[in-house]
Amino acid sequence: MIFDLAHLVLWLRHRGPQNRAATPSAILSFVGALVLIVLSYFEHLRSIRPSWLINVYLLLTVCFDTARSRSYSLSPDLDTISTVFTSRVGVKLILAIIEARPKQRLLLAEFANFPPEATSGPYKRALFWWLNALFKKGYSESLSVDDLFHLDKHLQSDYLHHLLGSAWHRRKSSHFRRCCAQ
Repeated sequence: MIFDLAHLVLWLRHRGPQNRAATPSAILSFVGALVLIVLSYFEHLRSIRPSWLINVYLLLTVCFDTARSRSYSLSPDLDTISTVFTSRVGVKLILAIIEARPKQRLLLAEFANFPPEATSGPYKRALFWWLNALFKKGYSESLSVDDLFHLDKHLQSDYLHHLLGSAWHRRKSSHFRRCCAQ
């Protein structure tokens, strides 16, 4: 956020040739940084896994800001703005890496036993990277049922059996009422 504020102030004080979109873009970047801080705070309080939205936002903005950083660095009169903006891109890249890390160590004791799938970031989940520890263990020794990760409650057979049985009984009783009404 400090780099976004510095970037905004530099554009407001810039006296050289200026693009019409430079100041509004800096304002939007500053507002985006404020929203990112608030969203990140609430995501870390309310979720056991890293935020998909924050990670995608940071990844896309790092890619786009890298191109803008290069454009700024090619203009000799934007030397200070280029330095601050490039530093901002570096900080945003570090934030993207930190945001993507799993929060397993940060969780309260009641949530610490969740499987790696539930606490992994979006990149690990998309690439099934969270399975590597299991593959590594299976490569070096035979796996047993105790080596497998704990299932989520909604995937356990007891829960699914109860869910299927109650749906079956509801369907069966509604069908019976329709037949009796005729």
